[in-house]
Amino acid sequence: MRLGSWLIAAAVAASTTAPAHADVLYVYNSTISPFSFSYQSPDFLNLGIGEFLDLSTGSPSLSGDADSVVFRTNSYPALTIEASQGGNPGKYAAFAYEAVSAFGSYASFDGGNDIATLTVSHIAAVPEPATWAMMLAGFAFVGGVMRRRRITSYSPAITAPA
Repeated sequence: MRLGSWLIAAAVAASTTAPAHADVLYVYNSTISPFSFSYQSPDFLNLGIGEFLDLSTGSPSLSGDADSVVFRTNSYPALTIEASQGGNPGKYAAFAYEAVSAFGSYASFDGGNDIATLTVSHIAAVPEPATWAMMLAGFAFVGGVMRRRRITSYSPAITAPA
């Protein structure tokens, strides 16, 4: 095969692999109230202005000591978290709207004595089987090319004395 054919085959193989995907982890901690929770999402929360996401402990991606959590975006650019425990009304904390869609650590700006933090981080992705298969196929391809390559060396002809 010529080099052009190999490049086309490599481009097709690269375009068919599925990228590994990392989950997003939201962790809420408070200094005064006992509320703390973490929420694991497959992607950033995609909340527009005026939308909300209501969670409960029935969701496998919510853990901590809060019974229910609501992520709510207000008309002004802020993310409000409402958490409740044991049926009691929740703790309300406001964060920068960027906390919905950017990694980092955010402090609440609700003006109270409570200092709440929301940390948005990513969970390391585990390579998918298709990724491992493509890597092994690549090693096999390189090994096959190296094996097929013939190295020719020049050795002068030796003639017998006459």
